[in-house]
Amino acid sequence: MSSQTHAGGPRGRVTSRNAPAGFGRGPGYRPALDGVRAIAVVSVMLYHAGLSWVPGGFLGVDVFFVLSGYLITTLLLDEWRTWGSLDLVGFYLRRARRLLPALALVVVAVAAWAALAADPSRMATIRGDGLSSLLYVSNWRFLLAGSSYFEQFGDPSPFRHTWSLAIEEQYYLFFPLLLIGLLRLARGRSWVVPTALGALAVASIVEMTLLFDPAVDPSRVYYGTDTRIHELMIGSLLGVLLARRRPLDQGVPGWLSSVAAPVGLVGTLVAMAWFHDQSPVLYRGGFAAVCLVAALLVLGVEAAPHGPVARLLSLRPVAWIGLISYGLYLWHWPVFIALSPAHVDLSGTALLIARLAVTVMIATLSFYLVERPIRSGALRRVPAMLGRSVVVLGLPAALTALMLGTAGGQAAPLPDSPFGPNAAGAGNRSILVVGDSIGSSLSVSFPQPSFPSWKVADATHLGCGLAVQYLSFQGERGIPNAECKGQLERWGAAVTKVQPDVVLLSTGAWEVFDHVVGGKDVAATSASYASYLGRKYDQAYDTLTADGAMLVVPTVPCYDQQAPSLRGMDDAVVRNDPSRASAVNAVIADFADRHPDVVLVDTGSYLCPGGEPRDQVNGVTLRDDGVHFSRQGGAIVWRQLLMPAITAGLTARSPIRSTALLVGDSVPLGLSKRFPTGDYPDLRVLDDTLLGCSAFSTPSVVDGTAKPMDPECSTWSASIPATLDRINPQVGLVFVGIGEQYDKLVDGEVIAFGTSAHDEWLADNLRQRIDLFRDRDIPVVVVTSPCHRVIDITETADSKIINDDTRVRRNNRVLTDVAGDYPTGVSVVDLHHELCPDGFEPVVDGVRLYEDGLHFNDQGAALVWSILVPAIEAARTS
Repeated sequence: MSSQTHAGGPRGRVTSRNAPAGFGRGPGYRPALDGVRAIAVVSVMLYHAGLSWVPGGFLGVDVFFVLSGYLITTLLLDEWRTWGSLDLVGFYLRRARRLLPALALVVVAVAAWAALAADPSRMATIRGDGLSSLLYVSNWRFLLAGSSYFEQFGDPSPFRHTWSLAIEEQYYLFFPLLLIGLLRLARGRSWVVPTALGALAVASIVEMTLLFDPAVDPSRVYYGTDTRIHELMIGSLLGVLLARRRPLDQGVPGWLSSVAAPVGLVGTLVAMAWFHDQSPVLYRGGFAAVCLVAALLVLGVEAAPHGPVARLLSLRPVAWIGLISYGLYLWHWPVFIALSPAHVDLSGTALLIARLAVTVMIATLSFYLVERPIRSGALRRVPAMLGRSVVVLGLPAALTALMLGTAGGQAAPLPDSPFGPNAAGAGNRSILVVGDSIGSSLSVSFPQPSFPSWKVADATHLGCGLAVQYLSFQGERGIPNAECKGQLERWGAAVTKVQPDVVLLSTGAWEVFDHVVGGKDVAATSASYASYLGRKYDQAYDTLTADGAMLVVPTVPCYDQQAPSLRGMDDAVVRNDPSRASAVNAVIADFADRHPDVVLVDTGSYLCPGGEPRDQVNGVTLRDDGVHFSRQGGAIVWRQLLMPAITAGLTARSPIRSTALLVGDSVPLGLSKRFPTGDYPDLRVLDDTLLGCSAFSTPSVVDGTAKPMDPECSTWSASIPATLDRINPQVGLVFVGIGEQYDKLVDGEVIAFGTSAHDEWLADNLRQRIDLFRDRDIPVVVVTSPCHRVIDITETADSKIINDDTRVRRNNRVLTDVAGDYPTGVSVVDLHHELCPDGFEPVVDGVRLYEDGLHFNDQGAALVWSILVPAIEAARTS
């Protein structure tokens, strides 16, 4: 920062005697821009509230970025034109007065809340997040800490939303310096500044595209200043381009000023309703496209301030929301965390109203009592003192409050276990997790999107196992943990409240230690300890199954704790001793023998193949510290071990009444894998499909060239009769897939799609497939194909064929006609009519259907099964 003074320039102003001509003076207060802010902040709040009809509400942040870039650039260029200089000191002080007081107030409030209500094990994390927020580097902290912006469950940081403020502040810090350099370099050449800013924006867009990997969490490109700076640059570029056209209502062409605002408004709202936070296209230029649409909106309301959109956004209630939008954004996320179902007895609409009402109230008070007085210079009598107090007093005060508020936190009994009470999901079947912090790590990592019919409740307690928490180390007794008393009573209360279908009892981390029992030191490998621990498991069984829940008990795996976690005790050596885990597992096995309805899950063979700890699966770390599950690792354990065991256990309790066999391509394969067993426990779904093979093993032709076909496709198709004889299903489901939308190579001859020959080929293959079932007296349900919209940036011939709904409809007509030829035993489910009667719809009844425009995601599959299962039952009983 330079403080040199030129003639005519005030102290602290960086000047240039050769200011480029044509940069106009910015206008005064424009209420329509506050209306744009209102759209942005409301969309973000609704997204964080979890409303399904605003899946892209997070894009409000992108609108903020564009608007901030535009306004800051306009103000700086106006100042440059007027003075031939930029007062950097004054600029930074104005930014501090505008932003820091309200942020400091939020930090103080969160610190107070943490001292009263936060889990003690979260204190260190909250302290670090608060500090990084005050220093405006929280986006990089969250990145380095591996904190995902897209985690919907667990215990998120109350400062997580400050990542966007950090990016803006970093922009405020460096952009004026960049602009000064570019303006000096330009020397009257008007193309230099916009070209440079455009190049920076393009570089950022390209970097985001290259760094994005759809197979991993996108938080790196979402949080990164480098990958998001193009959004602010788009706003800055708009400011530069419009600076030479002041006044805008004369400088911008009439046709553009009349259409920009409506197109921008509609485009912004559509994007918020259409995209979701995992949409790959966003990271491949989509964010930039949304920002360009937002820039159109800003351009439109600036160039046509009396147009219909500008008048709408200037309405007092709308503009007022924008006026307090900074406070709304700052306060809403901490309020949502504090008013979570874990802390208040509210849910649904009542919870949403409470959160919004409290947020608006606090933001209003913050604006009128703190933000506006400071910003408007209400304390002008001491301007110098005010400017200094913001930095000299406000920041240290917030830091002091943060340190004091989180000082009462104690480290968790085990390292890296920042898990607290949790409730995940909105399904109609429930799992209650009880145990210690390992169970809690499983609770927060439950992959609810993979199991939409299930929800998880957490009644774990950090540091408290099943055995009384009074440990002994080589004859030296520890300190009894009074917090662990009444463990069974707490679990019983949780069972009564939750009424779970399944209780997961996670034990072992503490049971492997020697204990003080009845005043005596008892070794974990002794017979007396086995007798004691067996009684504790029996008591847990009586408590946890009292209301009919199924009890699931994972065995104790090997541990690989890297460092001591108890002061003065090398507990890692004890916990990692495999003989101790074996002794506890023997007790668990004996317990299961006494209670045959208990479902045991062998975690050891998966986590410790050959007796050695497994660190990773497919590049995913299973246990961060060798003990607790990572978020992604826990999700793998749920998918690979726990949910299959739960499904099998429930199936054993409720005998299968019927089996349905799916035959087709990768779409029915995905439906089979995503069958919500918990919703239909008396139906077993199997598939005879093969990934990469179309419904009928005939080569497809594109532009006259046959596509390679895996030889296994023919083998698979030929093996279907043997599969039918082996499984003997009660119902068969026959699908037609995307492969049947291509031209086909039959006996060396190309049969073009849309011809009668192609229709006849498809009809013959359908009859052959249906007859495989009917010859065995098995009823058949044929399923029409829904619409497709696969994402292909290059628009290849394949994607055009797959997405062509006229082809889909033609094949569905053939399928329906063939089914009608059978007098009995064959019925039709018109999935096309159910999901896309008027064309492709990514969302039906509030459910986003697809993971890629073709294959159903978990929620979509659940919706499809709600359509298919009644048809299966009708076919079975007819």
